[in-house]
Amino acid sequence: MNRLKDQYQKWIINTPQNKVYYESVIKKLNKLEQEMRRDSFNKKLFHNIIIVQMLVAFIMATLKKETDHTIEIISWLSDRDKIVDSYESLAYDIAHSSFHELCTRMGLNTQNTTERFLIASTDKNTNQLWFDEMLRVPDLITGATAGRNYLPKKKDKYDLIFEKVFSENKYLSIIDCTRKNNVGRLNVLKKQQKSNTQVKEQS
Repeated sequence: MNRLKDQYQKWIINTPQNKVYYESVIKKLNKLEQEMRRDSFNKKLFHNIIIVQMLVAFIMATLKKETDHTIEIISWLSDRDKIVDSYESLAYDIAHSSFHELCTRMGLNTQNTTERFLIASTDKNTNQLWFDEMLRVPDLITGATAGRNYLPKKKDKYDLIFEKVFSENKYLSIIDCTRKNNVGRLNVLKKQQKSNTQVKEQS
């Protein structure tokens, strides 16, 4: 937590035009520290926030690294849940910080770039997500990924989605998160259709 606050303090000095935003994040972090001292603090929720925001930052940094085009806008569009709504939506702020840190580690330039990191919000008039319909496609894909049974040979309803959507699709990948001996790893799994009835994972 102190490292995060130190980072924002440095950004206040280096980019004073964003001082108001950086100071608001530091206030959120101070409030979170107070919450963490309570016996009722939701450790599982906080753990999920850290994991999800890091995955988002990793995907964004990878897109920046791999694309041949100039990125104008990069944003995390999420449905409404506790991960993005809790602690004054601090998950978005931490993801922004993690994105810059990962870019630095990857040797990517984050200074004087044209890209903008935008945070999605609800429509002020309807309190609805303006991008709600856009979320139906990733919801379908992630639902199939989570619901598929990989062990039995008998095909289930999710196999069709894998064969018709995932297989040989250069625009889709699955990020496998594993943790062994206190070391976390991220592997990008590609789906290749070996035959009409078999799908093979390659990392």
